Amino acid sequence: MPSTVAIVGYIITLYLFSLVLKQLPVGTRYAVWSGLGIALMAIAGAVQLKQTPDAPALIGTALIIAGVLCITLLSNHMQA
Repeated sequence: MPSTVAIVGYIITLYLFSLVLKQLPVGTRYAVWSGLGIALMAIAGAVQLKQTPDAPALIGTALIIAGVLCITLLSNHMQA
């Protein structure tokens, strides 16, 4: 069952990513997609698996989120 859920999740993810790529540049979108994935997985690990991040992990995750926000809100590359 976990493998089936993972495969279905990958299919949904790739489909949604392909929709986004129709209107926005691939490099910028992939950076945002990857950064959010890393940050969300760190949060999921902390919440569900009780994996308490240390200070460097928290700082790194905050920098990833800041980078995603910078690209999304300020970059001219986000304009289609």
